[in-house]
Amino acid sequence: MSGIERPNFLNGQVLSAEDLNDAQEYLREKQRLHNKFLHGCGVARGLTVTVRGYTVSVTRGAAIDCLGNEIIVPESSNLKLPKKGQEIFITLKYHEYGVSPVPVFTEPDSSSVENLQHSRIREGFILECDPNNPWSGHKRDKSGWLLCEKIHGIPLGKLHFKNGRWVKSRSFRPPLVKQNAESVNQGKS
Repeated sequence: MSGIERPNFLNGQVLSAEDLNDAQEYLREKQRLHNKFLHGCGVARGLTVTVRGYTVSVTRGAAIDCLGNEIIVPESSNLKLPKKGQEIFITLKYHEYGVSPVPVFTEPDSSSVENLQHSRIREGFILECDPNNPWSGHKRDKSGWLLCEKIHGIPLGKLHFKNGRWVKSRSFRPPLVKQNAESVNQGKS
């Protein structure tokens, strides 16, 4: 019988960084599974795109990507646009990176060998201009978008270069998570 495995801590047990990281990864994987199967992928709230000159602004909000990662944009963010082009999609991607470096002794029996490693992981996002719609090929059923299980951006807006400036497409609609899609379809959003 196989399934998801989680750490089981015992009194007197010697814990390693691997044990503690496994405990965090178990909870993260459960959250991603919850997001994927109950909510699907797409924009959950906010993340409205506006264009001014050669800058696009995205309002604060939240989304879930095709891997179930939660993408939080805590405040409005700006992205510089290219000076010319034809058509681009403004996309949002999950991104994480190490912060708070601390000294780590790499040899258990020696206090002389030390290097720096990140003691925290910061979850964030990347806004990008993409000439291709990362959502093309996605399928949907009556409850929402189906996950492709691949790493890519969520399209928030589609822009056209017209008469020397970028213009937001009026017909483009970003993909929405299941709950949000249902409330929009029922006229409650």
